[in-house]
Amino acid sequence: MAQTPADPDAGLRAQLRTYARKHPRHGFRRAWAHLRFDDGIEVNKKKVHLLTTPEN
Repeated sequence: MAQTPADPDAGLRAQLRTYARKHPRHGFRRAWAHLRFDDGIEVNKKKVHLLTTPEN
């Protein structure tokens, strides 16, 4: 029986959740800018948008 792989974006999701709790009125673009320029994490805007949409 095949196992489901672990979520490769779990760490990024956790960072986005933490940022969203501190700044609830900021959108994904500000969250992306914070990750990219303040934390130094190279992440695509599309990935941040995908992870912050309510369906996911």
